[in-house]
Amino acid sequence: MLREHSHETHLAAVLAYERMVAIGLGNAFQFNLLSERERECLLWLCAGLRVAAIADKLSIGESAVQLYITNAKRKLGAKTREQAVARAIFSGEITI
Repeated sequence: MLREHSHETHLAAVLAYERMVAIGLGNAFQFNLLSERERECLLWLCAGLRVAAIADKLSIGESAVQLYITNAKRKLGAKTREQAVARAIFSGEITI
């Protein structure tokens, strides 16, 4: 199940990334918008982990993980988690 979710998230991020390139959003982002924790949460999302598993990995509460993801989405101008991951990859905030 975890592997399937990871595949779906990765595919969604790749497709969003390709769409962003196609419509010319490559230079629309600033670098280093995200905090280290926000980057970590997005990386674990990209790896297919759910909020509870990310919280366990980082030894923080689930509400903190939700807050980091929400803040990352806001900073990146993303509406979904997948779009946030794609924008973070595209802007160089995270690398996979």
